[in-house]
Amino acid sequence: MSLWLMIPPDANSLTAVGLSASIPLLGMAWYFWILSVVGALLLAYLIVTAVVLAAYAKRVAALFLDSQIANRLPPASLPPDAKTEWFTTADGLKLRGLWLRDGRTNRLGRVVVFVHSTGEDGISAARYAGALIDHGYDVFSFDSRGCGRSEGVGKYKVMQWISDREVEDLRSALRHVRNRLKGQGSAPDVALLGISRGGSAALVVAAEDEHVAAVAVDGTASTDDILWNFVLKWASVIARYKFMSLKIIEVLFYPIAHRLGLAWAQKLSGRRFPHSRRAVARGRAFPLLHIHAERDRVVTHEVAKRQYFAAKTADKQFWIIPKARHNEGVLKVPEEYKQKLIAFFEKHFPPADAIG
Repeated sequence: MSLWLMIPPDANSLTAVGLSASIPLLGMAWYFWILSVVGALLLAYLIVTAVVLAAYAKRVAALFLDSQIANRLPPASLPPDAKTEWFTTADGLKLRGLWLRDGRTNRLGRVVVFVHSTGEDGISAARYAGALIDHGYDVFSFDSRGCGRSEGVGKYKVMQWISDREVEDLRSALRHVRNRLKGQGSAPDVALLGISRGGSAALVVAAEDEHVAAVAVDGTASTDDILWNFVLKWASVIARYKFMSLKIIEVLFYPIAHRLGLAWAQKLSGRRFPHSRRAVARGRAFPLLHIHAERDRVVTHEVAKRQYFAAKTADKQFWIIPKARHNEGVLKVPEEYKQKLIAFFEKHFPPADAIG
């Protein structure tokens, strides 16, 4: 028979065991409080960030919706032999179209569709495309909605940015021209000449339309790129949160606020604002002549070249006109402008072939 001696534990050892057991709990409590403080700081940061982003997005949207470009060019005169034709858009608006031709024959030949800039109308084709008419091209121009004699005047807010509405106007104009070409047994191929906002619309449509043979644009850049430049230009004015440096705001907040502002502007206006740089980067390739004024302060070289370099085609050229401001190149160097356009379209836009 074995005897077990039960020795009670020492009181000191009990105390030691109790302390050692409580240390992990004490450590966990510290971790809990540290995590709570970090979590609270992170939550506060996110709230402040959301407030700042909302404030900047609102200002970006306001800048986008309210900014306008004043047209400084003299008004163009409508040629006396111009022929007016009305056509209807997919959403039911009647737009005025203008045929500018040399009148030598009733049959249409090579057709260049002209897309005007903000602050002008289809008559401005006489200023930019007159050389093409003299060289034997047929030019079809039109007043986009809210401009000239087209419907929407006084009701539709015309902006300096293209929206899905202006893109639809160009698509409708192309349908009208191609119906005429089809009626005489000609191929549906056309070329596009777009000025400023009209150039952006031309690029968006050309990127998806296989029957656009070539595109020439003047003073054009992508909407999001121009707005980004505006945002940075006016940073010191719209920046109200002085506890952060403008550089921090630019790096951390503007890229997000820029996109939120565009989304907000689309919601407020009920329109979509396509970006021509993305369109030419993702769409089909086509020959491109990109004309730019050296002293253009509306569309800077940097933003224009972003769009130019994004275009898929290798058959492209970027022409800078010295000492000219926005869209003034045709007035500064009229003969060179004329020869440049003619050479470009003659190379890339062959005569329309009859449909067999």
